[in-house]
Amino acid sequence: MQFSFARFSYLFKLQFAVNRKLYLLGLSAMGGIMLCFMFVSVFTSKVGFQYQSQIDFVTAALILAGTFFTSLIFKQYGDKDKRIQSILLPVSNTERLAVAVLFTFFLFPLAFLAVYFICMAIANGIDVHVLGNTNEVYMLDGIEGQYLFLTFFLVQSLALLGAIWFRQLAFVKVIVLVCLSAIFFASANEVINQIVVKDASAKVAGYNAARNKLPFPLQYEIVSSSPYRSMRFSGKNEFGTYLEGGSYWLSLPDQQMLFFLIFLALVPLFFFYVTLVKLREQQL
Repeated sequence: MQFSFARFSYLFKLQFAVNRKLYLLGLSAMGGIMLCFMFVSVFTSKVGFQYQSQIDFVTAALILAGTFFTSLIFKQYGDKDKRIQSILLPVSNTERLAVAVLFTFFLFPLAFLAVYFICMAIANGIDVHVLGNTNEVYMLDGIEGQYLFLTFFLVQSLALLGAIWFRQLAFVKVIVLVCLSAIFFASANEVINQIVVKDASAKVAGYNAARNKLPFPLQYEIVSSSPYRSMRFSGKNEFGTYLEGGSYWLSLPDQQMLFFLIFLALVPLFFFYVTLVKLREQQL
């Protein structure tokens, strides 16, 4: 069965009509939870809802809420009667996957951000006009925003696979799957760092000694090494105390980063393919 935009449109309308109340209640609950957290931050902190707190909050909220939503996108396959009704619909598996991708990767983030910024406007208004605290509002820009959406797309693609793979307790199992994957990628990142940049700490220490004409190099160690971000090295004195302003950032050349970026872009496509295969395997 070839892809049909007409069937895709009908399936999209059906998905929204069947789950309209659930989606509206979910958005309302999500907005209420956001406001509660923001009000706690506003009224319990001497400086209000700080910029860094906003970054941490929206990152955790978007990833967790997105994972929960995605884990329920194929919930009809967890019940035998609903699974039969879903399989008997005159639509192809590609169209089912396309609708799921549209909801999880486009509509949900837009709805989440709309609710987030409405709540942020309310909380920030109280913070400024009632308590007199002025904090910059995080607009999901900069390197933090790029890293957030990169992580969101990777987690969502894995959660989409888990949603069709697990029929019972999908959200719990998806969370476990995401956590195990994160541990794996973090471990793989350490191995890649050691292979690509050998003796990085010693090289940074030597560079610092040559640049500042020191008689002996200071001791440097990695203090930040997230996947697909620059490695940060901080120097220590003879007492083991970190030196203020003595940090260096180490990045790979653009030509070498291109290989890793291409690999990263292929990861969601691989998960989409496996999800499509699992959709085809659904049985009565």
